[in-house]
Amino acid sequence: MLKSIDERIEDLSRAIIEEAHADADMLRSVAKLKENVVLEAGQKQAEKIRAEILENALVEAERLHEERLAEVAIKAKIDWLEKREELLNTVFQTVKLRCKNLLESDAYPQALQGLIIDATRQLQTKQVWLHLDSSSRKLLDEKALAEIGKNLNVEINLGDDLKDGIGVIAQDEQGHRFFDNTLETRLNRQMESLRSEVYKILMGEENE
Repeated sequence: MLKSIDERIEDLSRAIIEEAHADADMLRSVAKLKENVVLEAGQKQAEKIRAEILENALVEAERLHEERLAEVAIKAKIDWLEKREELLNTVFQTVKLRCKNLLESDAYPQALQGLIIDATRQLQTKQVWLHLDSSSRKLLDEKALAEIGKNLNVEINLGDDLKDGIGVIAQDEQGHRFFDNTLETRLNRQMESLRSEVYKILMGEENE
């Protein structure tokens, strides 16, 4: 049975945290999953909007002289580009709102450790302070943090809780460098890399 849009968005959200410890093949699978979610969430609405814009353009064209047809076509394309951006933002905003639901996932505790390891490695320092949301902090104990620190040869300390976001922000001892590895920030980074492919999907274009 074909999954609902809500179920596919939930799959996309779950895939984001799993990327913390995924290999190259998993990364490609996640990218494909996100493409499918955007396709299903946006294509029906996109087609409706495109049809409405085209219909309005044709009605207006009948009332205009032939020399203005090019102007009508340009206006229609601009209208579509604006609507296309709105659709994309709506899909990703929905995913962001569902990030909190992942705290209840059985896979999240392991994924959280992956987020911590990734953020700690990014700093490349011998002493790291971790800032987590209050719910994530409860999933960690001193033994787990000590084990991560031992494996990475890094001294790990816990800092203040995050006021916003789900996941972890790692900071060096002096507070000069930090790496944001919250789910929301990871999603933002992925949005930029997927934007051109998503545009093609919403426009009904075939990927090369």
